[in-house]
Amino acid sequence: MPTINQLADWAKAEIRKGKGHYHTQHPVIMEETRKEAIKNTAAKTRIALECYSPRSYAAWNEMLEYLMDRCGCNPLLVVDLLRLLVHEARLNPGPHGDDGVDLALMGLHKVNDYEIELREARAAKKARRKGE
Repeated sequence: MPTINQLADWAKAEIRKGKGHYHTQHPVIMEETRKEAIKNTAAKTRIALECYSPRSYAAWNEMLEYLMDRCGCNPLLVVDLLRLLVHEARLNPGPHGDDGVDLALMGLHKVNDYEIELREARAAKKARRKGE
């Protein structure tokens, strides 16, 4: 996600290209959106995340199916279990002071370049949408 300054620079560049009359999706300030989601004053209950990658999407749903089976098909238990697992990982530092989330991220980055995969997955999604 771009910062507001990066978004402004991008918008100015697009206007210079003659695209000032084109439409965009509604931009939001993620830090404020996350704070509001944590407060949840609107009592929202749906969890959604655009991952862009069919591989990641399939793996996520396979894991959710496993957890739903293990948790007696109780989505409240699944969400709290995932939250607890991440919380525990944050509390358990490795030998160099990195928490479990940092260690997991370092391990993942050793086996995959997620920045490249994200760019490629976004481009593939865009191509699929153009083909529809």
